[in-house]
Amino acid sequence: MKPIIGISTSIIKFEEYEKNNVVHLKGVDHSRVSVDYSNAVERAGGLPFLIPVLKYADDNVIDEIISKVNGVIFTGGEDIDSSFYGVENIDEAESIMKSNKIRDEFEFRLLKSAIKLNKPILAICRGIQLLNVYFGGTLFKDINTEYKTEIEHLAPLDCKYRKIHEIEIDENSILFEIYNKKTIMVNSFHHQSIKDIGDSLKVIAKSEDGIIEAIINEKEGFILGLQFHPEMMFENDEEQLKIFKHFIKKTKKMVHI
Repeated sequence: MKPIIGISTSIIKFEEYEKNNVVHLKGVDHSRVSVDYSNAVERAGGLPFLIPVLKYADDNVIDEIISKVNGVIFTGGEDIDSSFYGVENIDEAESIMKSNKIRDEFEFRLLKSAIKLNKPILAICRGIQLLNVYFGGTLFKDINTEYKTEIEHLAPLDCKYRKIHEIEIDENSILFEIYNKKTIMVNSFHHQSIKDIGDSLKVIAKSEDGIIEAIINEKEGFILGLQFHPEMMFENDEEQLKIFKHFIKKTKKMVHI
């Protein structure tokens, strides 16, 4: 039996469609996530299962959802509301990736359940930031204004698999075991990143300018966070599928017999 992998989604408000004159969707919000996550999971040997943001679900419902999957991927998307890590919010109009507090609150509960039920976790882009905030860490709200760097971390999304910069991998880490390399080139589509590392988390990769690119939590089962997007690169670089194959291997231990 193939492992079932839960994949988090975001909420797209109907106002976003109205901006593009899609009038037949007026008043209807949608769940959405890049198909790259599902394709990567399927290619790596898993069965993708999309988890919508549920506005009214209590913890029992969330636990029941998580109990049905063998692992969880926390995906990219909006900024995490900075009130969750003790920083005053800037005006929403100034935000590059507007936050969605409903999604934030739901995913923190989803993460709590996944940890409680010992499900392997892979957290990508926004996901690594969610992971860090959950464990008490903080974020740079905007790298360009808060961090001195020459690297274009928020690259134009005109080519999702374009490799923007190099990352340096800890040789004593699971990421080195996966890639068998001390450095790799990665894509980059984020304007926020980890600032202060959360409790129980360990940095295992950084970009050349010192921005944190990968973390693990070795105390709560398998939890791996990546700032880059291997799901966007695997079709043009098969090496990037190794991340998902390793994750699927971990989740196979959770398959119900």
